[in-house]
Amino acid sequence: MRMTGKRALMECLKAEGITNVYGNPGTSEGPIMEEIVNHKELRYLLTLQEGVATGMAEADARVNNKASFLSLHIDSGLVNGFSLMNDAYTTSTPMVVTSATYDVRNLRNRDLVELARPFTKWSTEVTLPDQVPMVMRKAFLEANTHPKGPVFVAFSSNALDGVSDIDIYPSTPPVYGGLEKNVIQEINKMINNANKPVLVVGDRVAEDNALDEAVIFAEKVGLPVYIEGSNIPFPTNHNQMIGFHTIRNQNQRAILDESDLILSVGADLFSDWFFEGDVLIQKHTKLVYLDSKPDSQGNRQPSDITGLGNLKEILKQINSSLEESFDLSQEEVKNRIIAVKKIKDENDEIYDENAKKNWDNKLMSPDRAMYELSKCIPENTLIVNDGISHRGSIMQYMKFDKTDEMISGRGGSIGWGVGATLGAKCASGDRNVIGIIGDGSAMMTVQGYWTAANDNIPCVFIVLNNQSYRILKVNIDYYRQSVRKEEEKSGLYPYMDFPLVLNHTEIAKSMGVEAVRITKPTEISKEVTNAINSKKPRLIELMIDGNL
Repeated sequence: MRMTGKRALMECLKAEGITNVYGNPGTSEGPIMEEIVNHKELRYLLTLQEGVATGMAEADARVNNKASFLSLHIDSGLVNGFSLMNDAYTTSTPMVVTSATYDVRNLRNRDLVELARPFTKWSTEVTLPDQVPMVMRKAFLEANTHPKGPVFVAFSSNALDGVSDIDIYPSTPPVYGGLEKNVIQEINKMINNANKPVLVVGDRVAEDNALDEAVIFAEKVGLPVYIEGSNIPFPTNHNQMIGFHTIRNQNQRAILDESDLILSVGADLFSDWFFEGDVLIQKHTKLVYLDSKPDSQGNRQPSDITGLGNLKEILKQINSSLEESFDLSQEEVKNRIIAVKKIKDENDEIYDENAKKNWDNKLMSPDRAMYELSKCIPENTLIVNDGISHRGSIMQYMKFDKTDEMISGRGGSIGWGVGATLGAKCASGDRNVIGIIGDGSAMMTVQGYWTAANDNIPCVFIVLNNQSYRILKVNIDYYRQSVRKEEEKSGLYPYMDFPLVLNHTEIAKSMGVEAVRITKPTEISKEVTNAINSKKPRLIELMIDGNL
């Protein structure tokens, strides 16, 4: 069929199942903006800042578990999106990112392909209209193929406005299988020989829809389970889920040190900002490392078995092998589970005792705030977790049974949460979406409040205002103690507080979003209920205690 390159682009998006286009246009995107209005199946979400659009696209991809589409503007707009694109690249979120540029004969053009290359899996430029379908097919295929991640396509005006004979075909993502039988048999043997095995599950378990298989595996063997990642790969209220793993927690490290077998499934094992040595597992501990992401293999720890494939299929294979050959009796497994439950109960008891110390503070504690919030969130609500400093409180009081109930920010940038809340809602239909966002992160992309109002995206922003960059204080304290080996905390946190307190309530109102500031925890339930029932974007700012 004869058509312009810009129409071909729209037809390619529809063939790939794209319904939402996130972007901030510039002059060079003029041809795209002219064309997209002719395609009612596509909804363009206009943002005022590229970080908002990038956060929206990242969350859309996480919710739908496939590549989203992000349209940025030439070099200047593209650069503004790089911080969150870098997070998507390092944590494998699939996105197709595009920018338009001018006529290829224009000597002012920047090399967008090279500009985007450090933050993408694959980067290319289209200069002819008949290149559009083949490049877009490859772009979506690359984005959705492990290791997943953002790809970049630049379009010259020649390609967009030019005309050619063009046929449209969708991409076909690859299908991944399990492991060879002899490898599964060796894993089975290691499980049977282990006295203190531990399971660590991560993001790719969720992305491969393998939560149920992970539960069957853990229950069959009686495994203590840690989650390491930003998705929900295991029910957080399960009796065998004993914590969100971090190498900073000495009690957790002690359990892993005592273990004779660690089974790491889809996890970025022992990931942290600080280097604490090469090999962190004990010499007596064997490691089975299973993942669907090729470039995660061999990271940080030497493994006895390294398996690559679809984690749902691999766990099914392991579970089947255990049905055929497993040495422990039901009574022995039961005793293991009782011991694991005891660890979980002790952890919860310690946490609750510490939380009680600040429960009735004049300025509400994060724990009290999250407790009150957890009681009033309706079922089937999707939580977008960007409460960086207070993630522990969030995960302690909010319990998630399924993979699709929560996504967290991942990577190193801040500024994800506002856009992510919007994008998650755009990808979730009628489902309630609540974003829990730190005040510092929200400030990076406050322009997103305008998009929420402009497109009437009925999500709820819960902004945790702790009047500081609290996460920096947490990290520098850990650095001083664990890396520099300082015995006492100095209490010095230069340039990490906000003496002039941010006011997200007034910022949101100025952009058309109704907002309220809360200082009393007993008011949370009423305001959250009102916000959800309004069917409009709402912001609730919680003034919380940011002290360490």
